[in-house]
This record gives sequence, structure tokens and C-alpha cells, in this order.
Amino acid sequence: MSDSSQDLPHIIYIASVTHSGSTLVDLVLGAHSRLQSLGELKVFSRSKHAKLERVLADRCTCGASDKGSCAFWSGVESRLRETLGGGLRDLDVDSPDPEIFLAHNRALFEAAARVGGNPWIVDSSKNPRRLRRLLAAGSFDLRPIHLTRSPYGVTYSHIKKGRGTVTGALRYARTRIALDWTLARRRHAQLRYEDFVSSPSREMTRVLSWLGLPFESQQLDWTAHAHHNICGNHMRFAETPDIRLDDAWRRGLSGAQKAVIATLTGPARLLARAAMAAGPPAQSSSTSR
Repeated sequence: MSDSSQDLPHIIYIASVTHSGSTLVDLVLGAHSRLQSLGELKVFSRSKHAKLERVLADRCTCGASDKGSCAFWSGVESRLRETLGGGLRDLDVDSPDPEIFLAHNRALFEAAARVGGNPWIVDSSKNPRRLRRLLAAGSFDLRPIHLTRSPYGVTYSHIKKGRGTVTGALRYARTRIALDWTLARRRHAQLRYEDFVSSPSREMTRVLSWLGLPFESQQLDWTAHAHHNICGNHMRFAETPDIRLDDAWRRGLSGAQKAVIATLTGPARLLARAAMAAGPPAQSSSTSR
């Protein structure tokens, strides 16, 4: 394989704080005829081996009983054995060794593009560290989409999973700061969850235009399309393409909780505006919030 990034597929990286709607955006993007959405590729790491075994044994989003029975993932496995000498379980896309990191990510992206027949790959790993390393590698045609959501909605999702208000708010703040400053001097698309679910056609048209692709109306009927997403929430198994605003936090959070969240995430939101002002403008329909 050549070292030229022109020989590699285009990589759309969904960067976000957890619980921001990345699975939904991934599914809608993946329903495009030229896009292959893969879910959270960060799981193909030696450090996540136990989780990876569960993921490979789980039902695929396409309906196959496990990833080994899925024509797509078994095809990727075969391609990796040809090019890398090992399969999905041998990947280490988070390796601390820069050469292994580059080789294994290249091999996975190339295999997915070859098997899926699509030149665009969607990686919804979200993780800012993975994003920084992919950008620093300088060998990928990387197109980041910075997906943001109200800190109240994100923190409320953490609370529903049994985490405290302070823990959820601080997680939001730390990750938001890391993503904003990683992308501060990089051209990227900005997408607000609230804008997307309110007007999915408009927002998807805008983001795809930035990528140089046309919006396709069938993307909104994403359940009619076969997906092979790794990880993500259970909506990827939904039977109907429900795109609606989840604002349960408005009723579920007390006034005191909202005050705590505002206090703990306020600096992160101020830094977000500073980061956007420091670099090239993001392709956005609204101010980052």
C-alpha cells in the first residue's frame, strides 16, 4: 500500500462528548449510498480486548447473529489477514507505537472501504485522544464532524445511568475542552444535536455539502438500510427511523442540579467560543453552545 493519503478512503470522524447523539448521526450518515458507517472503531484495541470479544459475539446491526456470520465483517476479517497478517482480534488501533497505530488503522480503513465498496468511512469513536492521533499521523484524509449537545441533556443521561450530577457535568467539561482545542485550528463541521433532530434534512444537507456530497432523502429512513455499526446505543436495532428531540432533562433535572451543571460546564463553554475564534471557522449553522 502506498504511503499517499490519496490511496486511502476519506474518513469522517464524529467527535463528541458521550450521550450527544453520535449513534443517530452515524446511522443517518451510513444510509448514504457513498458512505460506510462502522460505529466506534476504537474498540479494536488491545486495551479493550475483553469488550471486543463481547462485541464480536453480539448480534450485528445488519441482523446477523454475530460478527463472524456477517458478510461485511467476515469480509473485513479476510482482507485484514491478506494485508496485515492478522484478523480483527489482532488489531490495535490505539497502539502506543506510532508505526503500529498507523499500519493498523490504515489496514482497517482500507479493508472496510474495499469490502463495503464505499470510498467514505464513518468512524464514530468520539474520543478526542484518538482524533488527535489520527490528525497527527498526517496520513489520513480526515474530515471531523464536531457534534455538540446541551450539557444539561448530556449530564442527565449520565444521571440516568447512576452517575452523580457533578461526575456527569465534569465529564462533559473535560471532554468538551479537549475536543474544542483539538479542532481549534482544523477545518471541521459543527453540528448541534438539537438543530439536527429539529431539522435533519437541513442539517444533513449542510454537513454533506461541506464534505462535497449531496444529501439523499433515503438517509432519513435509515432503518431501511443495512448497517454494520460496532458499539453505540441500542437505537441501531430500531425498526422505525425515529428522529426526535430528547429533552427529558427539562423535566428530570431539579433547579439545584441545573445550577450545578451551569457552574461546572460554564468555563468549558466559554473556552469553546475562544477555541473557535482561535482557528479557521467551522462549517456551522449556529454558534457553538
